[in-house]
Formats: sequence, C-alpha cells, structure tokens
Amino acid sequence: MTDERITVYGPKASVEMSLRVDTGARNTIIPESVATRLGLEGPYVQVSTYGRTVTWQVADGYVASHGVTPVRAPIWIAPDGETPALGETAMAALGYKIVRPAPSPNFELHLKSPAAGAAQLQTPSGFAPLPFDAAELTYSDRLAVCRSCPNLRPGLIDTCGACGCPVRTRALSSCPQGRF
Repeated sequence: MTDERITVYGPKASVEMSLRVDTGARNTIIPESVATRLGLEGPYVQVSTYGRTVTWQVADGYVASHGVTPVRAPIWIAPDGETPALGETAMAALGYKIVRPAPSPNFELHLKSPAAGAAQLQTPSGFAPLPFDAAELTYSDRLAVCRSCPNLRPGLIDTCGACGCPVRTRALSSCPQGRF
C-alpha cells in the first residue's frame, strides 16, 4: 500500500497528514479528531466502506498535495482509529492518473474492487500532480463525484440536492457546486 502526504483544509485550519492511497474508495477519510481541529462537519449519512455499512459525517473540504492549488473534495469523517485514506474523487480532482493493471485470465469479476491494492498512483517525474482539468474526467468519474456528494438525494432516481437534476443527467455537464 502507498501513503501520500496530503494537506486537508477546513474553515478553521489546515493539517498535513499521511493518507493511504485507496483506489477502492471514492471518498477521502480522515479521523474525527482531525476534522474537529479543522472545523469540518457535515450531515450524518450511511456509507459503505471496507465491506461494511457505517454512519459517518460527510463534509465538504479541500485537499492539496505537492503545492497544487487546493481542490474541493467530499471528506468522510471517521471515528479515530480508522485508517485515513485518499479516495479516487480527490485523486481525480488533484490530477493524479490511476493506472490499473490489465485483467489476467484468472481475473475475478465478482470482486467488489478488483483494482484495490493492485493499482498504482502515477504522477509525472518529480511527483508533481498534473494540473486538474475537469474536461479530462470521464462520465464515470463525474457520476462517482455526484454519488459521493453530501447533496445527493438517493432514491429510485438519484437526484442532485443543489439543482434537482437526476444525477445521470447532471454528470453530463458541470456541477452547480463546482465539483467538476
């Protein structure tokens, strides 16, 4: 597993910390004690993480690495003791490219996240992330951002709480909250 030094920003402060690079997670996870120090808080939502369902706060925070301008990212606030993690939504916003190995003949499609642990975080030489360009996000990336947003209104048809559009439609254009 790889760890990355990330600065997490909240309304009260910023903290540089080591986060586990987790390509099987969509959102970034930080401990509750860090979130309190940063002034991050949000609504409690049920989330699925590491094969279990938990109720954690989801806050709208900012993250940065290697001198890149901070980018907005949904942050799960976990009880102290959980592994802090950098999820794919923040990685995409920071401009990281995730390189997954090609499936082998023995590839098991039934795995929840077959790339977890096997993917590599790849940055250009010098470990500086690429500049973020929302146009580079795929439709799937945008859907992942929408589905991890604290404004999501889940239902038979998931909708954006900010504008009321169906998430599948919203992911085709820009986000009213500036997430992409």
